[in-house]
Amino acid sequence: MLVARFARRLIASSCVAAALWSGSARAGGWQEMHETSDDVRLEVGTDGVATVQHHLRYRIVAGHFKTFDLVGVDPRAEIAPDAVLTPEKGGAEILARVEPVAKTPGTLRIMIDEGKGLGRGTYVVDVKYRLDLVATKMLTRDGAMWKIAWTAPPAPEGHDGARVVFDLPAAPTEPRLAAAAESTTTLSTLRRTTERDELELVRAHVPRGEAVTWAARVDPKAFPLVTSPELRPPPTPEVAPPSLLGSNVKRALVA
Repeated sequence: MLVARFARRLIASSCVAAALWSGSARAGGWQEMHETSDDVRLEVGTDGVATVQHHLRYRIVAGHFKTFDLVGVDPRAEIAPDAVLTPEKGGAEILARVEPVAKTPGTLRIMIDEGKGLGRGTYVVDVKYRLDLVATKMLTRDGAMWKIAWTAPPAPEGHDGARVVFDLPAAPTEPRLAAAAESTTTLSTLRRTTERDELELVRAHVPRGEAVTWAARVDPKAFPLVTSPELRPPPTPEVAPPSLLGSNVKRALVA
């Protein structure tokens, strides 16, 4: 009897606690949101300037959110100011603004102006910016080839199936992983057309807080408009061999 009475009290207490917890969430006291994935595409032009697109997925468990932060973007990036959030299970698109956070260089804030923010559910959003890979030294010489090395923003909670696509101008030599040892942790897939080469890199898992550097060796012929002397040093001037004519003339005069 005593055990049964205690069990009834425990169930009643749990119900009250659940009700209070739920009410707190509805009132905005409990806010929970997770970034669950970030697929990235770098579309690089013949001038070495890349348009970087993050395809982000956020899952809201409780509360309402009007801002989302993407941390770890190169501060030299030229940000596209507009974005659209789309509910994953369908629904109207939601317009958003994207701005750098002045107090925290390298942080982009996605902001929703209308309504009370996004509620429970999963949402996807594309954030774009431009990066000059030559000026930022993300495009460097690597022997006879060049290397693109781009560091992704750190995964706040870890990601499964992290993916980056290098979309490059077509060139005679195909792009490939920068280091053969990376093939043990990174799966690469190459797609080639007459106009573009796509190198897709996938890692099974990125640990929480890790900022992965994705690197590929590329053909310099893919970037004919890049004229940086660090990448294309001027040719060594040819030195003419010493002339023997002057010595023969002098010997003839002495004789």
